[in-house]
Amino acid sequence: MRDLNFFEPYIEKKQTRITFTNILYALIIISLVVVVTLGVYNQTKISNLNKEIKFREDIVNDPQTVAKVEEIKKFDDEVKQFKVEVDKIISLDKSIVENEIISTDLFKEISKRLPDDVFISNIQASNNSINISGFSMDRYSIAEFQKGLETIDIIDSTFVPSINKVDSYYTFSVNIGIREVQEDGEETEEQ
Repeated sequence: MRDLNFFEPYIEKKQTRITFTNILYALIIISLVVVVTLGVYNQTKISNLNKEIKFREDIVNDPQTVAKVEEIKKFDDEVKQFKVEVDKIISLDKSIVENEIISTDLFKEISKRLPDDVFISNIQASNNSINISGFSMDRYSIAEFQKGLETIDIIDSTFVPSINKVDSYYTFSVNIGIREVQEDGEETEEQ
């Protein structure tokens, strides 16, 4: 047993020496504290992630969510199908515009050749013919209109099947034959 010395506080104490073992113990204690702290931090993080995973799994497995997802998939399929149909319509429209013989330019050319005394009341157009009905103050203006139409490049033939006098004016109709144009821009030969 050790004796008690009441004068020990007054006696100089031994200074603790920094030794290799003391440094080693300090490093081991610091390492243990760091490892335990990191373990607790990682375990807390893992626990939070597991809670979040469970929450998301509950949302994913919810019957209402599954029904909404199925509805969205069906809607997405319909949108894809609609887009394909729209693309087909757009390509068909482009094809029609490219192959269109009777265009607004042709109608502008017809209106340029319209004499002052001739008025158009009806125009019917098909792929290769146009039928124009109208009225005029005299027969000469109708003939002038017919001859003017023959000067348009795309028009193959014009024919006036009827001119009728009604009161003080003449009603008429003009049948116009349109030349067909091939894709390279050359006219087709009539056989």
